Amino acid sequence: DVVLDVQNLSIPGVIQDVSFQLRKGEILGFSGLVGSGRTELMEALVGLRHKAPGSSITVMGKQVGLNQYDEAIRHHIVYLPEDRKRTGLIVDMNITENITIVSLGKYCHPFVDRKAEGRTAAKYVQAFDIRCKSITELVRYLSGGNQQKVALAKAMEVEPEIVILDEPTRGIDINTKQMIYRFINDLARQGKSCIVISSELPEIVGTCDHVAVMRGGQLAGFVQ
Repeated sequence: DVVLDVQNLSIPGVIQDVSFQLRKGEILGFSGLVGSGRTELMEALVGLRHKAPGSSITVMGKQVGLNQYDEAIRHHIVYLPEDRKRTGLIVDMNITENITIVSLGKYCHPFVDRKAEGRTAAKYVQAFDIRCKSITELVRYLSGGNQQKVALAKAMEVEPEIVILDEPTRGIDINTKQMIYRFINDLARQGKSCIVISSELPEIVGTCDHVAVMRGGQLAGFVQ
């Protein structure tokens, strides 16, 4: 089943009429040179950039606007940006606060239930093997790989059906890379759908079912 149908998505001066579909349980790769428009395309898709009139996005058979990121979250789409320190995490907040910041409404009754937050953080620390002193450690002091694991935990806490990962293994060690590859494959086996943006061709070929190739703000073609 098609879970995401994007038609004629454009960003003035950046992206021109990009169309693609994402199916249930699929891992779709986006390849291309840096500056080809891959990141800008996904930012527009989830409401972080303004889309040109005529752009059409259908999620689970329903046409939606996705003009703000919280709207994407409500439709069970989550985006992990390529720059985890600048846009993916708040490094001067602790692990628990980063994991629950997007889904904080789940813990407000009406005040924030810190114990419940802590239980959730501890669950993800164990599940993702996040190496830390405690769940109250500032994210700034974690290694790049462990910061990425915190970003993944934050994404999973919103219970997404579509996961977009932009350069998910950039600047991390080989063991964490392997963990992330297994994680992406596990998501697909669970019936969730993934989009992976990567500049590393072996990563794209080894991880993805199909690959969309971007060039100069346009979709140059698909590789099966």
